[in-house]
Amino acid sequence: MNDTHTHAEDHFLRYDTWKEGGDPIRAELFGHLLIIGQDVVKHYRSDFFRDAQWILENVNGPMTFYYAVRDCGTSIGTDRELVAYIAHDALYRVELFDRDAGKPAEWSHSWHTTIQEVTA
Repeated sequence: MNDTHTHAEDHFLRYDTWKEGGDPIRAELFGHLLIIGQDVVKHYRSDFFRDAQWILENVNGPMTFYYAVRDCGTSIGTDRELVAYIAHDALYRVELFDRDAGKPAEWSHSWHTTIQEVTA
């Protein structure tokens, strides 16, 4: 990819815990990853379904993971070396963290997502 892609977004939840508010963040996160990959992936587009499953099973709070897109599918996971092992068009570091960590639980929590293209 010639252009780098950076996406940062705050999610203002009206929940006290990730368990209560995680589904909307996971859904929106997957939507952003789909936008990144939809014009790149030409074959094995079913990888997007696998990506959605991975997000559902593994994104359960603050974390960092990697996402690679290429003509023949995607790779996703927490191990950068493993995700980047197969040749890819772009590799992204995805960070999800709680801006209000350490503060007393309040009615509104602010979660932040950053998707940044990185070099392999």
